[in-house]
Amino acid sequence: MLPTAFGIIGVFLLVWSNHDAWPVGSLSVAATFFGQGPEIIQHKFYGIFAAIVAVSEAVRRIGWVCHPAWAAPLVAFGMIGALVLFVHSPGNHPANETIALHHAFLGGLGMCATLSKAMASWTPGASPI
Repeated sequence: MLPTAFGIIGVFLLVWSNHDAWPVGSLSVAATFFGQGPEIIQHKFYGIFAAIVAVSEAVRRIGWVCHPAWAAPLVAFGMIGALVLFVHSPGNHPANETIALHHAFLGGLGMCATLSKAMASWTPGASPI
């Protein structure tokens, strides 16, 4: 379930996070990743992070890899994503306060989930997945 959820999040953020940006908007790939505001770049990198986590968690659950280091993408990108949510700005949006509260809640939840996953993956006697 976890790899599927991260895969859906990754695809959603890469495709639908900003309607002016690549691939649905008029901006090119280069303009999306290197020429526009930080909001677009953050959304696209969140999508890339989620896709990497989806792949690493899928190969762990399939059993292709068993080393605990394969939990690192989820822990690292999860913590980075959670922390960046505290400073992420929704831009010029009429619901800025609501979006900021939403981001703060998700950032706190993400930090708790990431730390729980780290402890579950790396403590003695931890589950292999």
